[in-house]
Amino acid sequence: MKLMLLGLAATAAAYDHSPYNVFGARENVSAAQWRHGGLDLASEDRGQPQQVHIALAGRDADGWPNGFAVSWYTEGGVDCHVEYGPTGGARVNKTAVAARKQYMACSGYHHHATMGPLVEGQTYDYQVVCPATQPGLLAASLTQSLYSCNAGYEKSGLICYEACRAGYTGVGPMCWENCQSGFHDDGATCRIPLKIIASNHSACPWYDVCGLTLKKGCSSCPDGYVNDGCTCRVPLKVVGKQSYGRKSEALTCDPNSPTPEGASAVLAARFAVKMGTRPLTMSVYGDMGYLGSKERPMDIKKIDSLSSNWSAVPTREILEGFLDTKKIDAVWHVGDIGYADDSFAHNIIGGNYEKAYNGYMNWMQNITAAVPYMVSVGNHESECHSPTCVVAFWLGYKLANFTAYNSRWHMPAEESGGVQNMWYSYNYGPAHIVSVNTETDFPGAGEEKKGDSGIFPAGKFAPDGAYLKWLEADLAKAAADRAAGKISFIIAGGHRPVDDDLKGVQELFIKYKVDLYLAGHSHSYSRSFKSCGGSACRGTLKNDTTTYVVAGGAGCDEMDFGHIGPSAGNPKTPFFTAEMGSGTLTFHNATTLEWRLVSSLNATRIVDQFFLDRQHV
Repeated sequence: MKLMLLGLAATAAAYDHSPYNVFGARENVSAAQWRHGGLDLASEDRGQPQQVHIALAGRDADGWPNGFAVSWYTEGGVDCHVEYGPTGGARVNKTAVAARKQYMACSGYHHHATMGPLVEGQTYDYQVVCPATQPGLLAASLTQSLYSCNAGYEKSGLICYEACRAGYTGVGPMCWENCQSGFHDDGATCRIPLKIIASNHSACPWYDVCGLTLKKGCSSCPDGYVNDGCTCRVPLKVVGKQSYGRKSEALTCDPNSPTPEGASAVLAARFAVKMGTRPLTMSVYGDMGYLGSKERPMDIKKIDSLSSNWSAVPTREILEGFLDTKKIDAVWHVGDIGYADDSFAHNIIGGNYEKAYNGYMNWMQNITAAVPYMVSVGNHESECHSPTCVVAFWLGYKLANFTAYNSRWHMPAEESGGVQNMWYSYNYGPAHIVSVNTETDFPGAGEEKKGDSGIFPAGKFAPDGAYLKWLEADLAKAAADRAAGKISFIIAGGHRPVDDDLKGVQELFIKYKVDLYLAGHSHSYSRSFKSCGGSACRGTLKNDTTTYVVAGGAGCDEMDFGHIGPSAGNPKTPFFTAEMGSGTLTFHNATTLEWRLVSSLNATRIVDQFFLDRQHV
């Protein structure tokens, strides 16, 4: 196998940050609308499918996917299905019935259906349809709220808190004393601000202006002010508030609440998983957040790597450009999807995890509904660890151990002997793709026993040793298929780089000669193997070991915005840059693949590029 490297230099350009509405369309949206991460739904929208996304599904006799898994969200508990057919043909000739699940009361429902078997190279129109739960039910007739609290409790996000006693106001799990009249409320304190005005010193003689020496007391001040001679002052006064904790409980919602009819727009996606007359390209990146600090201002900054100036919008714009020009056929997001667990940084008290996740999914819908959006698990999928989730312990447990991640997405684990969305594999083009679990189920894993907070449980998706046993069996079969000429490449991807203590995993990469490993986690870009020594040089290297790439600089609230151009070298890797970007993995034919890192700040700038070529003997 040959590794060909090409470094290119280009001129940087400014980038326009255009916010999006919840269905992915560009529009002018105020920062206040996005402040709590997503928009609340009105009663008439309970049956409206949202967050539509597709993934590769099924398996044909040769081992390649033969369908799409279609997933979506509804607020109400309605049964839905997918109507689909070839573009230009009858859409109702195929119907996929969906299964739905709810992982937390009052947090909506997640639906999954499978379209297939599909024809290679065919574009399909499809529509998610959700009939009303009661025949003839009209949206206009819905006036009652879907959610409620028991008597003596008040609603805040997805939580009911005990009402505060008189003279106190509730903020999340705490009741705070109200400030007296004339005081400014600063949250934990009440404050009378310092105020200074000029005194009336008209009665003072010219030789003792303001009465500072001989004629003291000749100046005057209004009542309540301290006389300082030339000025009058109201002193600064700060008084601490009394506070106490209050009980919390889950919202009450009626699972049988009437839900009106809803339907998505008619969507379209091309099914392409095998090499044909045109290349296949996947966009690959990790660590992409939801919008940016402009649209979702930060309440907490510069704590635990949180940034006050960040954005994922440029990468989102690049992806949409790829989609509009038909440059990508699929997306692979290698962990840290939307950063819902950091939503508390935008509102420290509110329970915003679900709103942020819903917001990200709607923001990305016109991409996720058009091409397969494949995901791998990252540490930011593990749990909600906001102050609200920690104090309201029951809420933290509901969202612990990758629950939201495994409920919202539907990857081809069953087809490949994997487990949920934690680990799975599939064939794509001339390659076998393995989604690696870097978080749990092997000794020393980052979330082996606890999630990111160190409080809530994590892991144990399979018996001890089962994950590594599955990975070895999967790689062994792929190596045999490669030797037989059935595939040309083995490509693995997971969230953490291999130098992040992935015990037992890298040894399997070496043993079965995995060609390429793609990761994120580090909010930057790096690649193993040296180029021939310059930004505009070409070179060919013979190599039979794994090429390692880290592409975790798509933009998130733990990565400062900006930077374009060369970066200082990193002693751990021959090529490194802190420039925002996303990768493209292109299979040009059955034996050649190309990798590029594309700048998120200038779509014409190719930051890094290499080729892998395999000739079967």
